[in-house]
Amino acid sequence: MADRIEIETNLLTQDKETIQNQVQVLKSRMAGLKDQMERLSGMWEGPAKETFMIQFWSDCDFIQDFFSEMDAYVDAMEYARQEYEKCENNVSQIVASIRI
Repeated sequence: MADRIEIETNLLTQDKETIQNQVQVLKSRMAGLKDQMERLSGMWEGPAKETFMIQFWSDCDFIQDFFSEMDAYVDAMEYARQEYEKCENNVSQIVASIRI
């Protein structure tokens, strides 16, 4: 088992931004899908429609929960980046203060 973790904060930032961008694309596409479903909903009637729409909105709730989890993950990545950089700066200051 490793006793240390190495990380490149610039790569962490890139990964965070990639995830943010992809989630934003998904949110945009989901909004478009909801609009299309609203239009589709007006085109038919009956129990099949009701079942379908209930499942669709249930899936939307699930996806919204996923988006919330991804947003929290991105926030955690940003917090980790800040903490790693803070630690690196502290170590640099300690090393710089050593006089031999």
